Amino acid sequence: MSNMSFSYKYLNNLLTIEDQEEALTNSRWSYYFAKSNIPGSDFKALQAKACEDPWYAFLFAENVNGADIQYCQEHACKDPDNAYTFAKNIPGADIKYCQEHACKNPKNASFFAKNIPGADIDLLQDYFYIDYASALNVINIPNVNVNKLIESIINYDYEKNISLKDNPKQIKKYAYYRAALKAPNGSISEENQMKLVDNLVCLTKNITYSKAIERWHRLNNMQKACA
Repeated sequence: MSNMSFSYKYLNNLLTIEDQEEALTNSRWSYYFAKSNIPGSDFKALQAKACEDPWYAFLFAENVNGADIQYCQEHACKDPDNAYTFAKNIPGADIKYCQEHACKNPKNASFFAKNIPGADIDLLQDYFYIDYASALNVINIPNVNVNKLIESIINYDYEKNISLKDNPKQIKKYAYYRAALKAPNGSISEENQMKLVDNLVCLTKNITYSKAIERWHRLNNMQKACA
């Protein structure tokens, strides 16, 4: 079977050192070849080629024995999403370095704060207010400004930033309820509580002010039950 593809050989454990030249033409194949641990292969060249693609730089660090973690990290972090993935999954990752590069996409900041031990919350705070989803994502983690997050959820322009087919009104209502449920018990100021209630009155068809207050108390009671 002289016409076997590289992928076929890899999947069927048929790669040999003769396939290395072809492997070095492609980041994905270089990663596969290095992962196959072929005797006599040029590990450094394979790593360099794999790391030309940030995704394969991450995979190389994760799955190839002997990978140079720092080298892979530098190349993985050329893409903000892969910088976050690297920090989350690779033991020995430089969290500060990955955080700096992950946050070149500001939406990564809330996930970084929530999921990466050692994340610098103080440096990440300003990113949390860019949209309602980022604010909701971190509203229940330690050392955040809950009321500033609530204000960003209230002040977010749902109609401008969410398409009609995605129902911005429904998403706005969902965001307010989730904020009330997720915020640590007693952390929302009275002023922000009333803002949320006022908005629920406007958002919910046929709801009365007293009914909105009732729903608010029910949310608070649910919070206490889960505390």
